[in-house]
Amino acid sequence: MRPDAVPTRRAARPARGRRAAARARRAAAPARRAVRTPGRVLAAAVAAGVAAALGVHAGATHVGLTDAAWVDREHVSGSLGTRASWCDAGLYRTAARGQLVAGAVGTGSTSGTAAVAPLRVTQTGSASTATPARATPLGSDAYVAPVAAAALQSTSTTLGNAVTFGSVTSAQNQQYGRAASTGAAVGGSGAVSTAGVLNAATQAAGSGLPDLATVDVRALVTAGALSTGIGAAPAADLTGLRLVPGTVASTTVRDACISRPSTTRAYGVSALRLEADSTALRTASTSATAAATAAQAAITGTGTGSVAATAATTVNAVYRSNQELLNLLTPGTSTGTLTLSVPVNVPSAVAALTGQTLGAGGPVRLDLSTGRMTVDLAALTSTTQGVNGRPANSEVLTAAVMSAASSAVGTLLPAYRTSVLTAVSTALASSTATLTVSTPITLLGLAAEPSSVTFTGTLNQLRDQQGTVAVVVGVNNSCGLLTAASCTSVRNALTSATGTAQLRSAVATALASTVYGTATTTPTPPFGAFTAAVGTATGTLQPALTNLPSVLSAQVNVQPDQAGARTPGVAFDAGELGVTALRVGAVSATRTAWLAFGVSAAGPLAYQPVGFIG
Repeated sequence: MRPDAVPTRRAARPARGRRAAARARRAAAPARRAVRTPGRVLAAAVAAGVAAALGVHAGATHVGLTDAAWVDREHVSGSLGTRASWCDAGLYRTAARGQLVAGAVGTGSTSGTAAVAPLRVTQTGSASTATPARATPLGSDAYVAPVAAAALQSTSTTLGNAVTFGSVTSAQNQQYGRAASTGAAVGGSGAVSTAGVLNAATQAAGSGLPDLATVDVRALVTAGALSTGIGAAPAADLTGLRLVPGTVASTTVRDACISRPSTTRAYGVSALRLEADSTALRTASTSATAAATAAQAAITGTGTGSVAATAATTVNAVYRSNQELLNLLTPGTSTGTLTLSVPVNVPSAVAALTGQTLGAGGPVRLDLSTGRMTVDLAALTSTTQGVNGRPANSEVLTAAVMSAASSAVGTLLPAYRTSVLTAVSTALASSTATLTVSTPITLLGLAAEPSSVTFTGTLNQLRDQQGTVAVVVGVNNSCGLLTAASCTSVRNALTSATGTAQLRSAVATALASTVYGTATTTPTPPFGAFTAAVGTATGTLQPALTNLPSVLSAQVNVQPDQAGARTPGVAFDAGELGVTALRVGAVSATRTAWLAFGVSAAGPLAYQPVGFIG
């Protein structure tokens, strides 16, 4: 019995023959050896363990062949690395833009004008490039492309002459861009440094920085729209209406690095004012001069329209109104003379006033010598910051600002009228006047006696029915040809309370129509025309200011991605954020007319290392 045989109840058959045959086969064939691999050894061990557990093996263990196999997977491993910074070079694609001016008026647009093309800087992750070709590299993926003054001036025709530029300095006309592969992007325009830093002076009121441009409101909104919006009379009167921005600047700074993401937008507009050339305002000045000249002629002259001649007429009427008291006496034609203790020069008294600037030093100024109204919109918005520091898409031409400007006009012009009349009154009060009206009196048309009424006092006193009144009838108050009764009758009628009051009133009436009168009756007294002119100027400028927001918009800190931005305007690309320092445009939706000053933007920004396949 083989040592490895399993015992059974049946007796074993003789196996000599079988053993002999097996030996023969082994001798004839290559010997098969058991291959000991780790998998097979383990399999054998497992099998042996199972057999032992089941109690089916009672002999020595031998290694044998098996079909079992063990799959061996091998892995390569190493230590896990960490990045010190997510802002390393080569990890980001970025872009930036700087654009000093843009706009569209009617069919004209700056979009195809190479001379004022924006500076655009793009970063691929391995290198930065810039357009236009004239851009100057500054290093560190930054570029600058200022706009020349001549290039700006050439855009006026393109934009329908709606905007003109002055002599723009290098400190005003920058276009800056930086796009780094570290995730940082900076756009800037206007008064920004070559490091992309905004000039803080643009954000302070009254900095004194030069003007950038002049916007012709008529060309921007059209004459028809202006007439409908502010009124036909004001629109016809305003021969010039302009919006003048000072130096502008804006910057947009963005960082896409995932450890410090941020977006910062800043803008500055150093000044913003409204200018209007008004015929009515100029007339308010010239009419004062004309009135003063006419008043001077009335005082010194003797002909028709003079104080003396007019007083003779009004006093003669008093004589004739008392005819029933004169019985058979008849007054003849009166003559008058006026003398002053010292000369009076009325035109000189008002000359300084007619050439002054009303509201000088204030936010609303009326230059009488030129007829120009200037409204400092920045000062009316804020005395410290001007139009800066405002929320996104803030309108400058608000009802509050324009109402304040209108109210100032309504205060300045009436005050000017008062100052002129006061100056005239002061001049006339500096001299004592003697006004004598002589009237011959006849008895039944056969005999004549002289009579005279002399008024003494300043012209102001005579205007106010004050001063002294002296009546003389006959020669030295003694009647020759007239009877004593008739002479006394005339004297009593003129020197009575009623008669004296009538004489005073007659002279006051004469002075009102020749010197002092401010009524707009016909014929109009000299200062009546002046008063009317001041009223016309006030009634022209006030509604023009109040109604201007209906046709014109001026927004600062314009951010298209925020609510309230006027359209159309500078269009930003997808993923691009930016700010326009100042946008001016027509309100009418049917009128494509807008101008943008000081535009900056940054983006799109993307984490995309060089070699990344997305």
